[in-house]
Amino acid sequence: MATKKPNTVTPKKVTKPAPKAAPKKNAPLAKVATPAKKVGKKEEKEMTEIELVKIPSEQEIARIIKETAKQYALLVTLPVPPFVNIQLGLKLGELNPKELCSYWFDKAPRITAIPALSAVVPTVAYLIGIANALTPLANIPGVKISASDKATRDTYVIQLRNGINQNAASCVNLVNGNLPVFNLTTYRLKSAPVYFKGQLPAQSFVVETNVGPAKVRVKTKKNKYAKSYTIYHGVGEYNPATWKFQVGSCDQIVKGTAGVLENFIIVANTDKVEGEWPDPQGKRFPYN
Repeated sequence: MATKKPNTVTPKKVTKPAPKAAPKKNAPLAKVATPAKKVGKKEEKEMTEIELVKIPSEQEIARIIKETAKQYALLVTLPVPPFVNIQLGLKLGELNPKELCSYWFDKAPRITAIPALSAVVPTVAYLIGIANALTPLANIPGVKISASDKATRDTYVIQLRNGINQNAASCVNLVNGNLPVFNLTTYRLKSAPVYFKGQLPAQSFVVETNVGPAKVRVKTKKNKYAKSYTIYHGVGEYNPATWKFQVGSCDQIVKGTAGVLENFIIVANTDKVEGEWPDPQGKRFPYN
């Protein structure tokens, strides 16, 4: 009778853990998805970097040509507008290789659609050839491009940039002062200068002492209306008889005597009026 009790207890302890073992074996399979997602994100990021050059489809090119040609056909039915001295402001130097290619692929069909620009030089086809050669190199991420490919890419960038500048200048000559026709190219024009009437407000500024012995650096944020900046400095309160001044950019080096504490002010000026004075800042010229 003593042996029957162990037999009734043993099955209860052994049979229950058995079905729970299966999910434990399957658990690692569910975790395999984690590294797969990381790889996917990396590949997605690389694809985003690679596909930044925007090449219009044939349908998009056809649409741009059709719309531009329609606008040109309307312009030629109107009286010739007054002659305008067209000044370019392309700023192609601000574009990276990918942006430069995308820029030209956008301009090419517009120029193609304008009969008055059929004699433009360099030709649209020539510059498209350079852009097509540059595109695969421009699409290579900077950290992965080889030294030889980078040298070739840089050569194509210079050729395409110079070619676009020459093409735009040729368009200017061909339209002969007809600004509405030139605007169909969507080339950027030089912005007209904007002048500020009155007195510019006081500038916030900083004075740094890490530029060398007996020197301080006075700098302020550039004001687009300012033509120059005047720095006044001297001991104690402002006194025109003892304080010195210098005129220059928004970032200037001022020389003085090491160990002497002076007050500094920087003022933004238009071409006619000196700006308002900010509160002075005291700084001692450093010894080293």
